[in-house]
Amino acid sequence: MLVSAREAAKILKVDPKTVKTWVKNGRLKGTILRIMVEKTEVKVESTSLVHAFESKCLWCGKIFTSRHPGLARYCCRKHKDLYLYRAKKNGDPTIRRFKKTR
Repeated sequence: MLVSAREAAKILKVDPKTVKTWVKNGRLKGTILRIMVEKTEVKVESTSLVHAFESKCLWCGKIFTSRHPGLARYCCRKHKDLYLYRAKKNGDPTIRRFKKTR
């Protein structure tokens, strides 16, 4: 069943523009329909809404639910520390640095 971007945004408690971006990036399954040159309509599969907030831990590979799926990379603080320690020890210059949380 297809739902509109506005309905999906209400279910996920995000902005409709976020839903459109997630469909473009492949995070949500759906289609983008062109109505006119500048106007588009987004239809989202209702089954993909269940998995919208899932992320995969970079350390253990566990799938977990998070409030910010674009930012979440680790299922717990311990795995974040282990991952960053290993990257620092190996001299990986591409590792992203995060601010320490209190």
